[in-house]
Amino acid sequence: MPHVPPLSHSKPKGEFSLDIKDDDDDQGNEINIKLTPHDDLDELLNQPIGLPARKNISSYPSNILKETQDCREAIDLVITHISHQNIDISFQNLVQIDVVIKDKEKRDFLIPHIDNLLNTCAIKLNIAHNVYLNSHDCQVDQVFRLFKGLFSVIVDIFENDLGKYAQVKSFKDVIYNLLNVMIDSKVLNFAEGDQLIKAINLVTLKLLDLSDQTTSYSALVRLLTEGCNQETQTNKYLEMVMKCIWRLIRKLSAPSPASDDLVQQIDTSKVLAEIHTFLKTYPPNTWQTRSNDLPLRTAKTLVFHLAKAKQSKILDDLKLIDAPEDSELKAYINKLFKNGFQLSHNNSINSTSFASKMGGANQSPEQPAPMVRVLSDQLSAIVKKIGISEQSK
Repeated sequence: MPHVPPLSHSKPKGEFSLDIKDDDDDQGNEINIKLTPHDDLDELLNQPIGLPARKNISSYPSNILKETQDCREAIDLVITHISHQNIDISFQNLVQIDVVIKDKEKRDFLIPHIDNLLNTCAIKLNIAHNVYLNSHDCQVDQVFRLFKGLFSVIVDIFENDLGKYAQVKSFKDVIYNLLNVMIDSKVLNFAEGDQLIKAINLVTLKLLDLSDQTTSYSALVRLLTEGCNQETQTNKYLEMVMKCIWRLIRKLSAPSPASDDLVQQIDTSKVLAEIHTFLKTYPPNTWQTRSNDLPLRTAKTLVFHLAKAKQSKILDDLKLIDAPEDSELKAYINKLFKNGFQLSHNNSINSTSFASKMGGANQSPEQPAPMVRVLSDQLSAIVKKIGISEQSK
């Protein structure tokens, strides 16, 4: 038989029990405590007690990029905290990123992070618009301060030549959220609502002027494709997307050396690929049942001006996209060359008819786009109160 140890008479111990010995176990052990005598105990008790100086310790490191000698290590963390649910923390991190963007020695560190930064700003725009503005727990002035902080960072990215590194998706998401705030009539119910709309308008114009043109055209055509889904988008949103496309068309069609340089900057094959997707998703025969075929005519007018600017080179670009020979896009371009680039009334619209349909100003294609410097001055006048500076930290 196996040996069975004798039963212990000690008290069982649980997982978190204390092993407390009985008083009998400590018999014979004396603990000597020496008290320091005081002649005047009352005097000792009446002496003032000096409290240690209080230090204001911030709950969040608001200058992490400044304190880090090589700020590359901290950029990801700061971008992540832009999406923090606390508006103040989010704003603090926008301030830090803005400082890096304006620092000539450090801004290049942001190049690998541009898409992440723009995506984060786009998400934060969405949250500020759809959550914060509808929440009774958020102060309106804080939300508008956050909006303007986001605008400043986004604009500074493009003004400091970092926007050219943005991919189509991140650029598209920023434009999408800017336009959705702009068309929301509820924004005008707030005291600064009209100023916010003006700021968004100027931000959008600056992005279209300063961004990589291939990215701009591709993103807007993709927004047009997505916006034609009537179940998810409003007509007003779709109109804003087309206004942006027509702004680019006016720049492209204006007879000037600047437009010639612009044509050389555009990778037409990428833009044609987006237009092919649009025409494949919404073939011309499907527009017969719609009340308005303006999106189709806008897409075809863009093809016309690209083909007219690129001439025979566009045929080489056309070969680079995955489109069958009988595709609507290839058939349309071949038709343009046969007709000598004379667009029919059904396939295009001029700037006058477009402006009247959209309710905008009547601007001819020959009118040059507003100068970026003018937009900068106007935007600065609107958002100079946001406190994107050292003083706002």
